[in-house]
Order: sequence, then structure tokens, then C-alpha cells
Amino acid sequence: MSEENTDKVLNIFESKKLPSFIGSENFVEWVKNNFYKIDSSKEIIETKSLAPAKEELIQVVCNYFDLEKDDILIPRRGTFNEPRNIAIYLVR
Repeated sequence: MSEENTDKVLNIFESKKLPSFIGSENFVEWVKNNFYKIDSSKEIIETKSLAPAKEELIQVVCNYFDLEKDDILIPRRGTFNEPRNIAIYLVR
């Protein structure tokens, strides 16, 4: 960031998807090698144990919208079913 705003820098900031960091290729590689050592074989076990059960999520959505479970579980083509969409999103 010690240089003036060149067209290249302005294009980066105007884009919809910003990079994580900006710099020379050597700098980017240095950051990746020193800070992004991610072991893809490891899984964060805590997230699975802390997540609510699927049935519990569905029941909460049913209670909130004052619906029966069948109203969420049965798809209805051509109609917008907001409670069903919310339940699907939360379960995923």
C-alpha cells in the first residue's frame, strides 16, 4: 500500500470479490506459507456436537409459524413455502 493508487489497485477495490490480501507474488506466497497451513484432513468435531438436531430445528420452525410438521416436510410445487425454506436452510 506504499504505492499510489494505480489502475490495477483501483480495479481490485472496485471488483465485487476482493482478494484476502494484496501485494507482490512473493508477499502473497509468504503469507500463504506462514499463515494458511490448513490441514484438510482435520475436522472440527465440536461443530457437529453443538449443532441442534434436525428434528429440533424443524419443530422450532413449526412452532414459530404455528404449523404442523407435514406442512414443512411435504413439498408443494409452484408455491412459495417460507417456513419450509427456512427449515431447509437451518438443517443444512
